[in-house]
Amino acid sequence: MKLRDGDATILQAMNKRTDIPSFDLEPGLLKTFKAFAAIRLLFTILSHGFRLGIGASDAFMVSILLVLGETIFLLTYLFSNRAAAMLGRFYLPIGLAFLTSFPVLEMLVRNQGIILRGGAGEAQAPVMTLLVVVILIAWQYSLSAMLAYCVLSGALLFFLSLPLLQSGQMPASIAFYTAFSTVVFLAIVGFVVNRLVATQRQQRAELKDQAQIREQLAAAQERNRLAGELHDVLAHSFSALTVELEAVRSLWFQNQNRAYEMLNSALKTANSGLDEARRAVRAIRAQPLETFGLAAAIHRLAVDASKRGNLIHSRNIYGDFSDLPEDIEQCVYRVAQEAISNVLQHANAKKLGVALQRQDGFVVLEITDDGAGFETAPALANGFGLQGMIDRAKQLGGTCEILSSPSDGTTVRLRLPERVK
Repeated sequence: MKLRDGDATILQAMNKRTDIPSFDLEPGLLKTFKAFAAIRLLFTILSHGFRLGIGASDAFMVSILLVLGETIFLLTYLFSNRAAAMLGRFYLPIGLAFLTSFPVLEMLVRNQGIILRGGAGEAQAPVMTLLVVVILIAWQYSLSAMLAYCVLSGALLFFLSLPLLQSGQMPASIAFYTAFSTVVFLAIVGFVVNRLVATQRQQRAELKDQAQIREQLAAAQERNRLAGELHDVLAHSFSALTVELEAVRSLWFQNQNRAYEMLNSALKTANSGLDEARRAVRAIRAQPLETFGLAAAIHRLAVDASKRGNLIHSRNIYGDFSDLPEDIEQCVYRVAQEAISNVLQHANAKKLGVALQRQDGFVVLEITDDGAGFETAPALANGFGLQGMIDRAKQLGGTCEILSSPSDGTTVRLRLPERVK
């Protein structure tokens, strides 16, 4: 959905979190969940296709159809943005519940309890599915939530073995041992995953804090530099101007020729001070622009962000931007800076794309990521970052579009005229 300056509805600020679950998920979790469901479908087709060729009973055919139906349903659910938007934070738990129920349904349909007829690999299939669920829970949620699921999984496995206990096909000790050992196995794996993810979260938080501190220090240093520059220019110019005007006033009725000369000198001092003030104001431009130029400055932004956020970054910058007006350069650089900063702070992305080119009399900047994305919102409440990008573009006769949807990443597209009218 494209939003332009006149739209009544604007995207929620990129620096404001939403209630869409994918926006709060750990990086890569949802993609891993989808990949497992796809692998499960492929494995079912390949592993059981051979047996279908040899010949299979009606019960086996029912089992295969059930597995295929379950997995296709789960994949449809996981790839549904509408389901994510409607269910909010319940989206992932419901998906995990679906996956947990699948081996249970298969075992009930086959009516074989915990030990399936066939090879040992088939007997382990329910536990392996539960293991994947435990890993995803440990990845996203707390340690207590993961342990609770492990205990419930053990209780479920013991419950499913009751028909075998009642028929005398399995001793109670074996059923209990199977359930207990499953709980221990799942808990150990879940604990390791949970601790690894907790360490990664802490490291991300520390890197984010360090980046913010560096930005604040850089901003403070720049403010101090500008304050000193303006003080030196204005204080010197106004002091000299004040002295000369005082001299003009004292000589005006005594020596008008000398007063006139002093007045001309004061006028020169004022013009010189004005030029110096303009030079100091131009120095407010982003220092990388002054030092490297637009293309190299934006490239440095992308390289620095990729290092700080461990991102894979692609660059598509070509063209000569040296003749652009300073205000156009400044706008492009600030929008790129804000968009890339939002990717680092909120997107949980793995890839960052930066494109800059001149096209049909316009300068076009595009910042893309493969992160969590977000839904459109009815109004812009606290989105100063997004509003700033839109306002900057509008002031120069351009547009800034923000395209995004949950789990599909975000694109910021800036389009400015090469010359301000």
